[in-house]
Amino acid sequence: GGYRGPVPKKDWIVEWVLSNGDAVRSLPIYVGGFSLVAVLLNRTASLVAPVIDAS
Repeated sequence: GGYRGPVPKKDWIVEWVLSNGDAVRSLPIYVGGFSLVAVLLNRTASLVAPVIDAS
């Protein structure tokens, strides 16, 4: 017998990406900006300098 378990369907992901191409293309910019803000907030909350002194 073959595998009779659930087969994952990813067609809806493909359909969503194809129908929302502009949002998908701009997503990395938003994710990068959000992560930068998150790091700065984390450093501020931890009382760590926002930049590392290389001297």
